[in-house]
Amino acid sequence: MNRVQAAFGSGVFLILAPGVMAGLVPWLLTGWDSTGPPLILVVAGAALIVAGVVVVVLALVALLVQQLVNNDDAGSGAKVAVPNVVGQLQELAETAIQNAGLVASAQPQETDNEDEIGKVLSTEPGQGVQVAKNSTVVLKIGKGPDQVEVPDVTGQSQADANQAIQDAGLKVGTVRTETSKDVDPGEVTRTNPKAGTPVDKDTPIDVYVASDEFTLEAYTGETEEDARRELTDLGLKVTTRFEEKENINPGTVIRQNPAPGTKVSKGDRVILVVAKKPQATSTPTTDPTTDPTTDPTTDPTETETPIP
Repeated sequence: MNRVQAAFGSGVFLILAPGVMAGLVPWLLTGWDSTGPPLILVVAGAALIVAGVVVVVLALVALLVQQLVNNDDAGSGAKVAVPNVVGQLQELAETAIQNAGLVASAQPQETDNEDEIGKVLSTEPGQGVQVAKNSTVVLKIGKGPDQVEVPDVTGQSQADANQAIQDAGLKVGTVRTETSKDVDPGEVTRTNPKAGTPVDKDTPIDVYVASDEFTLEAYTGETEEDARRELTDLGLKVTTRFEEKENINPGTVIRQNPAPGTKVSKGDRVILVVAKKPQATSTPTTDPTTDPTTDPTTDPTETETPIP
């Protein structure tokens, strides 16, 4: 018997049980006599009712848990087809793989065909194969007989990276600095060409090193939330101040200090001035003025002068 059948049977029992109980309750209320059913039957009936309720509740809980598990399995089992990237340049192929929700991993494969150098020769799994999201797809990148693979020196010190590049038969090109939240200052963030790319021997490889000092970008016009998150990711401290503005959306950065283009280091503080809605001001009301009233003037009264 599966969970659905158990729940159904228990539900039927639960529906019929009140009728049986209704016939037994009067004996419990009016007293017990020899004409009524044996007490043990009443007790047994009550126990069965309680058991039925428990069974129904447990069955419903089991069904709910099973449904949640099925939903999780359906979500995690979502699959995508490996896109066709054969013949594409490595960089374009890696972008297509990533856009499909997959992870690209390049491996060099020697070829005598010059047109295939730097391009995808095949993939593992192959085109159209259904795989789970975030699965790794190996790209076989064509390289010439005399080519070598750019070593992965990410996270190494500049000195160690330079040595690894030279040991691979390559030359160290231009060394540049950039901001990175993934590696410590002084460590290599990436190379150009990127690691795994087949190149001719003696090819110069540019090296990018994480710098503790970097140029501050402009955050004017961004939301306070976005600007704060970006600055925090760079290792900077953020202070927010608000200023009333009528024609700017509340929460928008209107200026910053230090200004864009300033050299800053991790741990420095940036002040963001953010717009906020002006407070409503009440207009004072004045009591109406009344024109002064002029008392009416009375004509002067003449007095008679007595005649002597």
